[in-house]
Amino acid sequence: MLERNKIYCGNCLELMKEIPDKSIDLVLADPPYNAQRLFANDNLTENAYTDFTNKWLSECARIIKGDIVIIIGVKYQKPIVLWLFQNLNFCWEFIWWKSNGMLNGKATFAVYDKVLWFSQNEGKHKRHPDIPRDVWNIPVIPQANDFGHPTPKSMKGIKNIVKLLSEEGDLILDPFLGSGTTAVACKSLNRDYIGIEISPEYCEIARRRLKHVQMEMFL
Repeated sequence: MLERNKIYCGNCLELMKEIPDKSIDLVLADPPYNAQRLFANDNLTENAYTDFTNKWLSECARIIKGDIVIIIGVKYQKPIVLWLFQNLNFCWEFIWWKSNGMLNGKATFAVYDKVLWFSQNEGKHKRHPDIPRDVWNIPVIPQANDFGHPTPKSMKGIKNIVKLLSEEGDLILDPFLGSGTTAVACKSLNRDYIGIEISPEYCEIARRRLKHVQMEMFL
């Protein structure tokens, strides 16, 4: 079993094999979109990306007690959505509205991602007074951020997911940890986490961010 509250540098397909069945309360994933960028598993053929998607989602389905949440751009969602509808139960979707987004689309600028919520059952959830609606105004973090990661996720959006779909003490897995936003959100909201990230550089960014939030909490 991978230890709680630790960041692991490596391939999620290999590391998730060390996690027992039905031991994770929530998987929260912002996976590679195969958008032909310079990220791991983001520049694959269509068949290779579908195979990779099926493998990591199958591992997630094995280890979760119930829920999985995936942040995905609409353009790149096909293989992920197909697998999810074939193997898990749809619970809900949230719209991550990037109110300052300017990603060029065919006719307009693309300004939102989907947050897809699926489960082995009906889904673990509760109403939260801070999050009354399913469309969230989450501005894009400028690329000139303090983290050194090109596409960090907003803390507000990740905290929304954690608040809505987990309880204090739950164990949350992020198999594509990136700059560490999920781990930092879990730490500040009294959840346990396991973070997996294939890039040593991004692992160091995540560890620095965690160290900073731990110092703030101590003070």
